[in-house]
Amino acid sequence: RMDSHINRPSFLVGPYGFVRMYFKSRSERYSGLRMYLNQARISVPYDVYLTRAFYYSVGNALIGAVTGLIITYVLWASGTLQSLTSPVSFRGFVASFAETHSTAIQGTLLTVSLALTFGLSIWAYFYYYPRLKADQRRRNINIMLPHGIVFMYALKYGGLSIMDAIRELAKSDDVYEEVAHEFDMLVRDMDEFGTPLPIALRNARNLTPSDSMRRFFDDLLSTIDSGGNTTKFLYNEGERYYEEAKDEQESFIQSLGILGEIYTTLFIAAPLLLIIILLV
Repeated sequence: RMDSHINRPSFLVGPYGFVRMYFKSRSERYSGLRMYLNQARISVPYDVYLTRAFYYSVGNALIGAVTGLIITYVLWASGTLQSLTSPVSFRGFVASFAETHSTAIQGTLLTVSLALTFGLSIWAYFYYYPRLKADQRRRNINIMLPHGIVFMYALKYGGLSIMDAIRELAKSDDVYEEVAHEFDMLVRDMDEFGTPLPIALRNARNLTPSDSMRRFFDDLLSTIDSGGNTTKFLYNEGERYYEEAKDEQESFIQSLGILGEIYTTLFIAAPLLLIIILLV
């Protein structure tokens, strides 16, 4: 009974407020946003994040409404509103009402349109920013992951344990950037919460935005659980990821070549050919 009472929105209104309660009571609806917040490393609960987004949206909607009123007044003072005609024809009472209150109707439409535009644009920015940030981190991880694996292999081959190699990589955020941040989260999970390495790897695996990093954590976990040779594993993984990165770069260069040929044909050769044909 206590659990069911706690989950009621009416219970949440007191400690959280109405707006935050609305988002907190719909956690399943915003599960995707929670995932992107974690992947983007935005350390804010999803309900707090959405509440801030809501208030910023309302504030910008008010700014849009004020801007609409100012523009309406300027257009009315200059006589522009009076000269505008409706693209839709009305009859009877509606036509008479629209003609009598045309300035108020046009001003209201302009004000509401600007308010909605300002408010919804800010809401869309806040709502999709974690997804864009997570995608940016994913690209950075995919680029730097082969180098990070080779760095771990060099440390492991030099005699360090796998834990020491992970800690050294976590400290090298100035070189390996987001890859180092992923391993730093893993190290903090073990040091601050006492989480064993296998469980910390599973947690990091579930939170990373990169499929390549997720696959690497899975393979590393399997190697550690089975008692395999982690030095040989890191060597093989480094070779494999370097080959994948090489293939991706070759594919990207081929795509650029195709785009270059299309550009040359459409914007250089075609206009010259057309000029020659017209002259002939």
